[in-house]
This record gives sequence, C-alpha cells and structure tokens, in this order.
Amino acid sequence: MKKYFCVKCGYIYDEIAGDPERGIARCMLVSMLPDSWACPDCGASAESLCARKVCNYETLKADSMNE
Repeated sequence: MKKYFCVKCGYIYDEIAGDPERGIARCMLVSMLPDSWACPDCGASAESLCARKVCNYETLKADSMNE
C-alpha cells in the first residue's frame, strides 16, 4: 500500500487509512477509488493523485503554476 498526493494542492491520500469521511474504506487502492471521489482540499479527481515515491510535489506544483 502506498501514499499518494494531489499534484494540485498536496493533499495526502493514504491507501491504508482510506478516506472514511467520504465513505472510502481502509485499504482502498487508488485504482479502486470511485469516479465520484474528489480531493477533499481542492476537488481534483483521483487522476490528480501521484505516488509519493514517484513524483516530486514541489516540481509538479511549479510546473502546474507555469501553465
């Protein structure tokens, strides 16, 4: 299980913890999140989540600000 972050705002989604406030059970993989799930901080879709070990949030944030 991994931790992911939203590339738009930095919110951390932990697969082990899930997102119980939004009805997402513990141990819910990002690939299994429903299409209706949205980042609780910025409203971005699950497609905006990136594995923490793969991506660098600061680089992605700077890139998105330049768009």
